[in-house]
Amino acid sequence: MSLQKQCKLLGVPRSSFYHKPKRAVSKLDEMLMQAMDRIYMDEPTYGSRRIRDELLKLGYNVGRKRVRRLMDTMGIEPIYPKPRL
Repeated sequence: MSLQKQCKLLGVPRSSFYHKPKRAVSKLDEMLMQAMDRIYMDEPTYGSRRIRDELLKLGYNVGRKRVRRLMDTMGIEPIYPKPRL
């Protein structure tokens, strides 16, 4: 039986069959995000590079791109003068 017919029988859109759920947040990422949140609350002007440096001081071996991705996930961004301010 074709996939289209199977989905129709089940009443499920075909796009739902192909949907891949987002990956779950690992325990290490949760720990990193908690540490990043504490750093950000102390100094909201820090970007991904400085937060990475602070995490390295705390003993977390993490790269800047991972810090940037977690910052995007958390919805935090550094506070700095934007253009035309």
